[in-house]
Amino acid sequence: MIINLKDFFEQALVKGESLRDEIATELLKSKALKEILKSDVFVRAISTIMRTKDEVARAIRVNVKSVLKLMDVPSKGDITHLERKINQLEKVVDRVGKRAITVGSFQKIKSRRNRK
Repeated sequence: MIINLKDFFEQALVKGESLRDEIATELLKSKALKEILKSDVFVRAISTIMRTKDEVARAIRVNVKSVLKLMDVPSKGDITHLERKINQLEKVVDRVGKRAITVGSFQKIKSRRNRK
């Protein structure tokens, strides 16, 4: 008997998911869980965990910013500022280019008139 590996894993996944659902349902119906959730100690512990998680996230953010600053990596604001400057320079270059074409065209017309 040859077992198709893909089918085997799909069946195992389905069985695992149904088992997980059964366990979760039983757990949620559990009297012990309800008592734990009502416990002040549990609530304080969860509160402490959430506060600690936020503090860790804040510390990581500060440390990453410090490392990026040490590495001289530009900030989003720096990049936005440089982007604005580049756009301004592009406009100036376009204006200068148009003037150069206009002046060049005028000189060509003038030189053609002088030849006649």
